[in-house]
Amino acid sequence: MTEEGEEGEEFVARLRRYGILGDSDELDAVLSLDVTDVLERRLQTVAYRKGLANTPQQARQFVTHGHVTVGDSRVTAPSRTVAVAEEDDVAFDETSPLTDELHPARADNQE
Repeated sequence: MTEEGEEGEEFVARLRRYGILGDSDELDAVLSLDVTDVLERRLQTVAYRKGLANTPQQARQFVTHGHVTVGDSRVTAPSRTVAVAEEDDVAFDETSPLTDELHPARADNQE
């Protein structure tokens, strides 16, 4: 395989890992990607979709203020791309006041 072919496969593998491309998609599918495909994988969007916040803006604020973790790491960059394997690990930091279910800023549908 040529160097270009290897780089293409690595690129597609990375996009699959982040959930931007499906498992059956090939390199040509990259050309049909939309901006929203990438934006849906941002931490602020994943936190909002998981119900940690009422709005994407509130999710961005929670992340920026250090209330959200991915796995064991506190993340303060709302633009961080979340891999599919990490999606279940997105939660409130255990030391955050937002872990209290009665906190007024918490989303209404939060489990």
